[in-house]
Amino acid sequence: MKRKWINEIIILIVTAVVLFFVLKDNFSSTLKIIGSINIFYFILSILMYAFVFTIEAYVIFLLIKEYKKNYGFKDSFKLSLMTRFFNGIT
Repeated sequence: MKRKWINEIIILIVTAVVLFFVLKDNFSSTLKIIGSINIFYFILSILMYAFVFTIEAYVIFLLIKEYKKNYGFKDSFKLSLMTRFFNGIT
Protein backbone atom coordinates (compact mmCIF):
# COMPACT_ATOMS: atom_id res chain seq x y z
CA MET A 1 0.00 0.00 0.00
CA LYS A 2 2.88 2.36 0.78
CA ARG A 3 4.31 1.77 -2.70
CA LYS A 4 1.03 2.89 -4.27
CA TRP A 5 1.12 6.24 -2.42
CA ILE A 6 4.71 6.82 -3.52
CA ASN A 7 3.75 6.19 -7.16
CA GLU A 8 0.81 8.58 -6.91
CA ILE A 9 2.99 11.30 -5.39
CA ILE A 10 5.54 10.85 -8.17
CA ILE A 11 2.80 11.15 -10.80
CA LEU A 12 1.48 14.34 -9.18
CA ILE A 13 4.95 15.89 -9.05
CA VAL A 14 5.68 15.02 -12.68
CA THR A 15 2.28 16.41 -13.72
CA ALA A 16 2.91 19.65 -11.83
CA VAL A 17 6.35 20.07 -13.43
CA VAL A 18 4.99 19.43 -16.93
CA LEU A 19 2.10 21.86 -16.38
CA PHE A 20 4.53 24.49 -15.11
CA PHE A 21 6.70 24.28 -18.22
CA VAL A 22 3.70 24.22 -20.55
CA LEU A 23 1.91 27.17 -18.92
CA LYS A 24 4.80 29.37 -17.76
CA ASP A 25 4.89 31.61 -20.84
CA ASN A 26 1.17 32.09 -21.52
CA PHE A 27 -0.39 31.47 -18.13
CA SER A 28 -2.67 34.51 -18.05
CA SER A 29 -3.95 33.98 -21.60
CA THR A 30 -4.51 30.30 -20.85
CA LEU A 31 -6.58 31.17 -17.77
CA LYS A 32 -8.55 33.68 -19.82
CA ILE A 33 -9.36 31.03 -22.42
CA ILE A 34 -10.32 28.45 -19.78
CA GLY A 35 -12.56 31.02 -18.10
CA SER A 36 -14.38 31.80 -21.32
CA ILE A 37 -15.43 28.25 -22.25
CA ASN A 38 -19.09 27.34 -22.48
CA ILE A 39 -19.82 25.03 -19.54
CA PHE A 40 -22.60 23.20 -21.41
CA TYR A 41 -20.29 22.20 -24.27
CA PHE A 42 -17.50 21.33 -21.87
CA ILE A 43 -19.72 18.93 -19.88
CA LEU A 44 -21.20 17.57 -23.12
CA SER A 45 -17.72 16.79 -24.47
CA ILE A 46 -16.77 14.98 -21.25
CA LEU A 47 -19.97 12.92 -21.39
CA MET A 48 -19.40 12.04 -25.03
CA TYR A 49 -15.82 11.01 -24.29
CA ALA A 50 -17.05 8.78 -21.45
CA PHE A 51 -19.69 7.33 -23.78
CA VAL A 52 -17.02 6.42 -26.35
CA PHE A 53 -14.95 4.71 -23.65
CA THR A 54 -18.00 2.79 -22.49
CA ILE A 55 -18.92 1.61 -26.00
CA GLU A 56 -15.32 0.58 -26.68
CA ALA A 57 -15.19 -1.29 -23.37
CA TYR A 58 -18.46 -3.05 -24.19
CA VAL A 59 -17.12 -4.19 -27.56
CA ILE A 60 -13.96 -5.51 -25.89
CA PHE A 61 -16.13 -7.19 -23.26
CA LEU A 62 -18.22 -8.97 -25.89
CA LEU A 63 -15.16 -10.18 -27.78
CA ILE A 64 -13.28 -11.45 -24.74
CA LYS A 65 -16.38 -12.95 -23.08
CA GLU A 66 -16.50 -15.54 -25.88
CA TYR A 67 -13.14 -16.95 -24.80
CA LYS A 68 -12.93 -16.15 -21.10
CA LYS A 69 -16.20 -16.56 -19.21
CA ASN A 70 -15.16 -14.85 -15.97
CA TYR A 71 -13.99 -11.62 -17.66
CA GLY A 72 -16.02 -8.67 -16.38
CA PHE A 73 -17.05 -5.36 -17.88
CA LYS A 74 -14.91 -3.54 -15.33
CA ASP A 75 -11.84 -5.39 -16.63
CA SER A 76 -12.66 -4.47 -20.21
CA PHE A 77 -13.15 -0.83 -19.19
CA LYS A 78 -9.72 -0.83 -17.55
CA LEU A 79 -8.24 -2.39 -20.68
CA SER A 80 -9.86 0.29 -22.82
CA LEU A 81 -8.42 3.07 -20.66
CA MET A 82 -4.95 1.51 -20.61
CA THR A 83 -5.02 1.08 -24.38
CA ARG A 84 -5.91 4.74 -24.92
CA PHE A 85 -3.22 5.83 -22.47
CA PHE A 86 -0.43 3.82 -24.09
CA ASN A 87 -1.54 4.83 -27.57
CA GLY A 88 -1.45 8.46 -26.45
CA ILE A 89 2.04 8.43 -24.99
CA THR A 90 3.72 6.61 -27.86
